[in-house]
Amino acid sequence: MRIAPTALVAAALAGGCSFTPVQVEVRQALIEQLPDAVAQAATRRATLLVMAPATAAPYDTPRIAYATAPHEIAYYARTEWARAPAQMLQPLIVQAMRATHAFAAVEAPPYIERYRYALHTEIRELRMDFSTGSAVARLALHARLGDEQTGRTLFDHDIAAEAPIAARTPEAAIAAANAATAKVLAELAAEVVRALAPAPAGVH
Repeated sequence: MRIAPTALVAAALAGGCSFTPVQVEVRQALIEQLPDAVAQAATRRATLLVMAPATAAPYDTPRIAYATAPHEIAYYARTEWARAPAQMLQPLIVQAMRATHAFAAVEAPPYIERYRYALHTEIRELRMDFSTGSAVARLALHARLGDEQTGRTLFDHDIAAEAPIAARTPEAAIAAANAATAKVLAELAAEVVRALAPAPAGVH
């Protein structure tokens, strides 16, 4: 997790015919934390393609969302994501899937070679929640793993995680978002490994 200053943004305040530049520092943050370990499986001779995550409208922006009351959403004024959440999450999913060793290759579009499996995800929530006594960062992801060869869906459900926000500061909130992301990636890897496991004898 990193928060770095960007170039200062100049806002012009009109006063009659004159303008006074006001310097506002906007800081940029990254989601970049991977889990310490993920579930692993025997490598199969197949390629997994990790599609770019779709993102629910309130979170499809570099602006960082938070809530101080139920059913509300607001955005930090002076801290934002360095890139849209989907752009940060997709390479992390690729790395987490490679760490499972379950596939001969894990790729992301653009990729023109043949692949057998496709992992589709959607970011349904990425928000700092201060609406209760225990502030948390929350990431909710919907994931679907498909077998393109057989047309079967191997799993299709939601994965979510929370991490406590230690202080009411942007730095603490970003650290918590990274921790929640690592939890979701670990669970996603575990789901993929479970989905690929052969059914027990006698189970069809």
